Amino acid sequence: MEIFIDILAVIFVIILLIFLGCFLLTQMFFVRRKDQNTIDDFSNNTGSKNPQYDIMCQQAKETIEWARQVGCEEVSTESFDKLKLKGLLIQAEPKSECNEEQNSESLAEPKVAICVHGYRSFGLYDIGPKAKLLRDAGYNLLIVDNRAHGMSEGKYIGFGNPDSYDIMKWCEFIKDRFGDNVEILLAGLSMGAATVLTTAGVIAYNKKCKENGENVAANIKEKVATTNANNIKETENAAEEADGSVKAKLDASVNIPDVNIVAVLADCGFSSALDEVSSVASKYLHLPYFPFVVITAWWVKVLAKYKLKDMAAKDYIEYYEGHLLIIHGGKDDFVPTSMASVIYDQAKCDKDILIVEDAEHALSYVVAETEYKSAVERLLSKVK
Repeated sequence: MEIFIDILAVIFVIILLIFLGCFLLTQMFFVRRKDQNTIDDFSNNTGSKNPQYDIMCQQAKETIEWARQVGCEEVSTESFDKLKLKGLLIQAEPKSECNEEQNSESLAEPKVAICVHGYRSFGLYDIGPKAKLLRDAGYNLLIVDNRAHGMSEGKYIGFGNPDSYDIMKWCEFIKDRFGDNVEILLAGLSMGAATVLTTAGVIAYNKKCKENGENVAANIKEKVATTNANNIKETENAAEEADGSVKAKLDASVNIPDVNIVAVLADCGFSSALDEVSSVASKYLHLPYFPFVVITAWWVKVLAKYKLKDMAAKDYIEYYEGHLLIIHGGKDDFVPTSMASVIYDQAKCDKDILIVEDAEHALSYVVAETEYKSAVERLLSKVK
């Protein structure tokens, strides 16, 4: 009997240590840091092991200086959970009044590109030279800082889940600012790419449900439950929803806007937050899915109030009907290149994909600038 009690005590201690370890992982990877999260913190961010990242950093500095020269307006909105979200609005290039062709273009619907950054970055850094490319094409730019990043409030990083709802709030802001007929392009890098893919898919899904007279919130919840039930790794009851989760808040307080998402530019986005966390845990930390990812996901649900399994780009992109461009590095081992294929295969819209074979994570523009620009220009030509 004494041996049995000793064994139980050892098992209890092991379980406790695993839970504490996963709590520490949550604090390390999901909680906002003070360093390297603003323009000033990135000002001296050079000297990395990969010189291509130094090039990316230099391009970001040049973009920051360019943005200051053309003029930025600091704007804000409020998230569904009462966080103040901030961004920078850069007006499109003014049109000349002496050119008839430009005059006719000025009468067209206003165009806005909402640009969303990646993990532990900020808006102007990740959009880089693509900002000028989009502005030259006639787009106003809304360059946002995600929750728990940059100028925006928040303690916990959203990994594309509450972030998707935040971008919907920004879409409402744009609609109020530029009118009901505004054409919106969503552009994102890494976590930002996953965010815009999900946002576009959910907005399209919302329209589909309204056309059919269905309840979109209920249908999203049912879709999540169905997806989870088919996930062989899922250990929770798929029908069970946490009362304090983002999903529960969606039912009560999140308005999914009716806006025109004409195009999506997704650079190295992950297929779902759970897929990405599982991949990083396995490759970089050498931790198995069970129990470490499962318990870490539980901590995220308890502390950050959202579920890693919810709001996955791969689950909603199939509903998007606009123009889609997916770009990914062939040597990306942070967000595996295979995730780009998963998203591309799920999409049913007009779609294009560019795999830059020699590019690591987020470096496709640096490695293949000409090919990157050509792909973006093809996308933009479809929505003129």
